[in-house]
Amino acid sequence: MKAFQTILVAVFMAGLTVADDTSNCKQNLQGCAFPMLIRLDHHMDTVETFLSFVQSTTVDEVCTWIFEPVAECFGDALNTTVCRSVGRDLDMARVAGDMRAVITYSCSPEGRSVVESMQQSVCLRDAPGFWSVYDLLEKCDDAMTAQLEPSSDEGSLPGPTPGPDVVCPIVAQTKSCMVDGVGSLCGEASEEFFRQIWTPLSNSMTGQTDCGEGLRRASENEYLAIDCERFCPYASGSLH
Repeated sequence: MKAFQTILVAVFMAGLTVADDTSNCKQNLQGCAFPMLIRLDHHMDTVETFLSFVQSTTVDEVCTWIFEPVAECFGDALNTTVCRSVGRDLDMARVAGDMRAVITYSCSPEGRSVVESMQQSVCLRDAPGFWSVYDLLEKCDDAMTAQLEPSSDEGSLPGPTPGPDVVCPIVAQTKSCMVDGVGSLCGEASEEFFRQIWTPLSNSMTGQTDCGEGLRRASENEYLAIDCERFCPYASGSLH
C-alpha cells in the first residue's frame, strides 16, 4: 500500500477513537471523502497522470461516479445532529461544506459546460501550462499571507488576529490576483469557473472572519489602494 493511502487509512481510523460530537462528525465526513480520495489517488501521482485523467475523462463521468455521491454524502453528514451541534466551528465541517458548494456548481448544467470548456485550456493541456497557473495561484496566496501574517522576530508571540477591515480588503485583492490572473493565463472558461467558486474558496482564507456581502463589495472597491502593484503582479497575464 502506498504511503498516501496508509496516511488516509490512519486519519480515517483516528476518527473512531473518541466518541464526542466533534469526533463523530469528523468520522462521518472522513467516511464521505475516503472513497473519493482512493478513487483519485492513482491519478494524482504526477502532473502528467493528472492531466491525462482530465483529458480522458468526461465531466459527466466524474460528476456521476465521484463528485456527486461525495456532495450528497457531505450534505447528509452535515445535516446530522452531531455535525449541526459543532457547526462551522469545526474546520473539517467548513471544508466539507465549501467543497460541497464547489461540486454543486461544477456538476450543475451551467458548471458542466464551463468545466468542459476548461478541459481545452492550455493550463490543462500540458505540464508547462499547468505549472504556470499553479505558480500564479501560489504567488497570489503567498502575497496574501505575507500581508496577513507579517514576519516577526524569532521567539516573539504572534500578534492579534486582524479584523475584517484588514482581512476582507486583502481577500478581495487576492480574488483579483487569482481570478483575473487565471483568466489571462487559461482563458475565459477558467476565469468564469474561479469567479463562480470564489465564495467557498475564499472561506478558507477568511476563516472565522466575517466578510459579509456588503463588506466584500466595499473591499473589492478598495483593494487597489493596498499596494496591488506588489501584491498582484501576475494578474496582467504573464509570469516572470
